[in-house]
Amino acid sequence: MESMANTNAAITRQDRGQDAYFTVVWSPIQRASKSAVIRSVPSVAGIFELYVLDQGNTPNLIRTRRAWYGGLRHALREYGDPTVCKDRRVLNLLKSKRLYFRYTVCHNSDDMNDVLSYLSTLNPRAVGEIEPSGRFRDIYVNVQSVGGMVDIA
Repeated sequence: MESMANTNAAITRQDRGQDAYFTVVWSPIQRASKSAVIRSVPSVAGIFELYVLDQGNTPNLIRTRRAWYGGLRHALREYGDPTVCKDRRVLNLLKSKRLYFRYTVCHNSDDMNDVLSYLSTLNPRAVGEIEPSGRFRDIYVNVQSVGGMVDIA
């Protein structure tokens, strides 16, 4: 199963002096079905985003979270299962909408915090408050998606 995961979806970092330059490559967005998660998501640490579609079939970001212990596959299976999901906002949306996700792999907890702190400035409601690691003066993030633009079937 692990080999079917999208190995291009990952976070990389380049340090330049006191600054960090991250490249975040997201997996394609896909429906958060149990089979899709099991088939395509690795059991490693990383960051994931959850979406619901509006009436125009446009994905709306509702959550950005990190997965450390248990990995991305475990976390996404929990969020997509109404019997075990503990996030009230997601649980309420699961009653009437389909959940979609994308992820990126990251094996460094401090790197995850730095990227999440940056993403929280873009969408504080989805991410929440995250403190950067404190290792860098400035953090720059370049975001890319495997396969280019968002396409949801």
